[in-house]
Amino acid sequence: MTVLPPPEHPSLPEGTRVVLDAGVRRYGALLVGGAPVRAVRLGAGGARLLGSGSFVLDGSAGRAGLAAQLVGAGLAAYVAVPPR
Repeated sequence: MTVLPPPEHPSLPEGTRVVLDAGVRRYGALLVGGAPVRAVRLGAGGARLLGSGSFVLDGSAGRAGLAAQLVGAGLAAYVAVPPR
């Protein structure tokens, strides 16, 4: 698994996975973690999307924006998808 640094702006290829950091604690829609530690409350859509702790970028602006915010806060990382 290759962890990618956050880009200046979210323009990663479709299929890139966004994974919550192992140190992040979830309390419903509230995420706590990062460095420095911070708390982020997700909206209903974001909470559903992160139901399993990760999601895949599909080209939509909503997913890209959520990914950029989570990675920027140190709560998640981009993981490269291996070529097929």
